[in-house]
Amino acid sequence: MNQYIEYNKPIIKTYLIEFVLFFALFVACVLATRLFIVSPGIVNGPSMEPSYFDEDLFFVNHFAYLVGYPERLDVVEIIQKDEKKKVIKRVIGLPGDVIEIKRGQVYIQKRGEETLELLDEKMYLSVTSYTTVLNQKGVYRVSLGGNQYFVLGDNRAQSLDSRHYGPVSRDRIVGRVIH
Repeated sequence: MNQYIEYNKPIIKTYLIEFVLFFALFVACVLATRLFIVSPGIVNGPSMEPSYFDEDLFFVNHFAYLVGYPERLDVVEIIQKDEKKKVIKRVIGLPGDVIEIKRGQVYIQKRGEETLELLDEKMYLSVTSYTTVLNQKGVYRVSLGGNQYFVLGDNRAQSLDSRHYGPVSRDRIVGRVIH
């Protein structure tokens, strides 16, 4: 029996090395996929209802914004300012836009345009949804810089979003949320 092991030591060593290399490559691929292509997440709280419910599973496409930019109405994962928590929100305003919230409605003046247009949100907001603002006049207006996005939760009454912490810079957007 010892002769068999002695005779096959080079073969066993080769298979062991191949296994270790395969395992290392597998781990590297999983890590690269998770960091640069797609990663899972779980909704924490009701801020995106009715589109995403508390504890729903979602995936974040990291690659989407390596080759492109967030678009209006994309649901994105962002890093909050305290950098301890990631949340998902809907992109409402793009760089160069002016956002105005008044009488519970969101208006957008797109870059290069002169008029405010009412944002059509019927496809993802509940019928009873009402967008409130924090200041006493009841009107919120913000002009977005060249690298800023305005994000809102779909459940406006229970969402901490750009109305509270201001525009989100592009470097805080992790990726596009996919189901």
